[in-house]
Amino acid sequence: MKKIVLLILLLSHGLSRAEDILIIPYETTSLTDAQRHANPTRLIYPATLVGKDSVLMPCEMDSMQGVDLGTGVLWATCNVGAKSPEEYGDFFAWGETQPKDFYWWNTYKYCEGRDGYTLTKYCYDANYGIVDNNNILDPEDDIVQQKWGGKWRMPDRGELAALYRDCTWYNHEIDGVMGFLVVSKINNNYIFLPCAGWKEGDSHFGKGTHLCMFSSSSTNGNPNHNPDEVWAIWCEMYKLRSLTGKPRCLGFSIRPICEK
Repeated sequence: MKKIVLLILLLSHGLSRAEDILIIPYETTSLTDAQRHANPTRLIYPATLVGKDSVLMPCEMDSMQGVDLGTGVLWATCNVGAKSPEEYGDFFAWGETQPKDFYWWNTYKYCEGRDGYTLTKYCYDANYGIVDNNNILDPEDDIVQQKWGGKWRMPDRGELAALYRDCTWYNHEIDGVMGFLVVSKINNNYIFLPCAGWKEGDSHFGKGTHLCMFSSSSTNGNPNHNPDEVWAIWCEMYKLRSLTGKPRCLGFSIRPICEK
C-alpha cells in the first residue's frame, strides 16, 4: 500500500535563522529493498518496513547502542525515557534533568520569576537575567549525560542540523504512532523520530503532529531569537521548519547521541 512521503530539501549546516524547508509530497512504496538491506547490521527495524513480527530494538541503558547515520556521531534509537523507537519517552525543560507535571517559567529551574526575564544561568543579555555567557549545557544539566553517562550526551545545534543535511526525512508510522523516518544519504541507516509533541503548562500539545527536540545550545545572541530561547528541531507533519529558537521552559523530547 502506497504511503505519502515527504521529500525534504537539505538544510544548510550554516543556517543562522529559522527558515521554511521546501516539502514536496509524492507517492512511494516505503523504503526500497536496496535501502532496507544495504546494511544488515542496522540496529533499528521499524515493523512497518520489514513486517509485523519484527522486533524493535529496546532502549534499555545496559543494551543501548547507537546508529551511525554518517553525521559524525552515533544516534540513539529512542528518546530519553522510552523503551522502543515509537515511544514518546519523557519530556524535559532545557537544562533540567527530571520530568515534571507543569512546564512554564514559574517552575523552570534557572528562572526566578514567571517569565524569561529572570534567568539565573545560560544568559547572555542583562535584560533577561544574570549574564554568564554560557551557551552550551554543562554536564550536570545535560539529561543524557546524567542518565546514560559514558560518551552519551545531548546533540548540539550543528549535530541536529546534520540530520537535515545528511538525511532524507519520510513521513512514517509505526504501530499507530506518527513520526519521521530519518534515512542517511550516506549509508542508508535510519532512525525513527516520533511526533511526541510538547508540554506547556500542564497540557500536552501536538501529539502525532509535531516533533519537538531540544539541542544543548542556546541561541547565543542570534538577532532573530530571544535570549530566553534555545535551538530546537520543530517539525509539523506536512509543514516542516528548520532549527529554530524555542522557549527553554517548555517540555520537549530528547534524542541522545554518542561520540564514536
